[in-house]
Amino acid sequence: MPFFDCRIRQRSSRISTSRIIYVNQTSQPEKYRSNAISTAKYNAFSFFPRFLKEQFRRYSNVFFLIIALLQQIPDVSPTGRIATAGPLIIILTVSAIKEIFEDIKRRKSDQTVNNYRTTVLRDCEWKYTPWKDVGFV
Repeated sequence: MPFFDCRIRQRSSRISTSRIIYVNQTSQPEKYRSNAISTAKYNAFSFFPRFLKEQFRRYSNVFFLIIALLQQIPDVSPTGRIATAGPLIIILTVSAIKEIFEDIKRRKSDQTVNNYRTTVLRDCEWKYTPWKDVGFV
């Protein structure tokens, strides 16, 4: 096997690759994924772990974290304890606020796109329905 393998590998999944489409049947025997779009990165439970993981992937933040931890030891630190931890806390707080606002924008955009109306053939007539509900009754 060569060092760089550029082939696309198929993931084995339990989701079937083909679908059966039932025309004009309101009750479909199989359930598929929702048609709703979600580009938001975070939810209420995953925000802090994902945010911290993303921030500490940057070497500069890891460096400042290590320095701030070492500065908490009284014999090692020539400066105050807060003097080195403060800038890191400020940077992380500002970044967290920025990420929250960006994620709120993504959610609003997703909601707008998911609520666009389209026509769907149901019960032998064309009806308007939101895009997120195209596959469902």
